[in-house]
Amino acid sequence: VYTGTEALEQMRFSSYDIVVLDWQLPGMNGIDVLKSYRDEGGKMPVLMLTGRTEAKEIKALMDAGATDYM
Repeated sequence: VYTGTEALEQMRFSSYDIVVLDWQLPGMNGIDVLKSYRDEGGKMPVLMLTGRTEAKEIKALMDAGATDYM
């Protein structure tokens, strides 16, 4: 999907072995999508894609519920 909003909708109503989610999505960024999904009880593993390398940003990803990042 193209936007964060579309990603969240797909994650809510579909089942996948793994979700690959980019941090920078139009409309709703990937970390907000992930937080919303986890807050709603979502359990699918989520691999976050990011070019960010600062420790505080990586910590934010993991705190949001990412399974791992790349």
